[in-house]
Amino acid sequence: MNPFLVVGVSAFIAYLATPVSIFLAKKHQPLLMSLFFLIAGLMNYVGFTIRAFNLRFFWPITLAPIFTLPIYMIVKKITKNFIFAAILSIALFAGITYSNYNRAVDQEGFMNKYIWQNLQWIKENTPENSTVYFGFGDLYDQDAGLGNAHRVFYRTETEFLVPFYQQKNFTRYLPIKLFSEAGAGLPHKAGFLKYSLYYNEIPNITNNQMIRDICAYNYYLYDRVSQYPELVNYSLSYAESMMKSGNFEIVYANDWSVILRNNRPGEDCLD
Repeated sequence: MNPFLVVGVSAFIAYLATPVSIFLAKKHQPLLMSLFFLIAGLMNYVGFTIRAFNLRFFWPITLAPIFTLPIYMIVKKITKNFIFAAILSIALFAGITYSNYNRAVDQEGFMNKYIWQNLQWIKENTPENSTVYFGFGDLYDQDAGLGNAHRVFYRTETEFLVPFYQQKNFTRYLPIKLFSEAGAGLPHKAGFLKYSLYYNEIPNITNNQMIRDICAYNYYLYDRVSQYPELVNYSLSYAESMMKSGNFEIVYANDWSVILRNNRPGEDCLD
């Protein structure tokens, strides 16, 4: 988005909104707040992207005066009782809002209780220098949350795992990613009042996906529940083969996952 366009459109909106704002500031101050959040919530169309769009989630609260004030004024004029008018208008708005509320997603999101139990067990029961490999999981492509285990962890991203599954390729060497944080593009100071991003300066700085030995890690976490049974079963086939090798033992399990310990990291682990 052209920054000059963003500034120009913002200035134009401010120009139009100024006289309205002055009027509302004198007559109905709550509507001034609603006007601000209404305009700010629509600014994603002129370059403010998701930061503006996020404000829409608060519209049921911030735009409440737009709906409640007319009700309040009508009831007050009829009853001559401003307290009753205020209570009734707020109650009506709250009732209408609640009756039209629906959960957008009927699930726990990334961190269900079983995944949290897994991460806490790893954090509390493994040496601090341990390495952990995460097998396939529905939720692990958003892998930043796995850092709650406070360990160095590796995983094979779904897009790289699928071809191996499709080819029925059961191998010791897989594309395995070492987790690294790249938030905000890895900013650094490049001079006086000047900052740059390593993410733009060094190609593939966070591309830690490479062919690695799956037998090289200390602990392994494999999910047993998935909406993609073919992929989770393929992933679990590694756990089953590891157990048959004699070098592994189950150290923790719950209804969602199983955690294995590799007693001989680096040695052949697939039976």
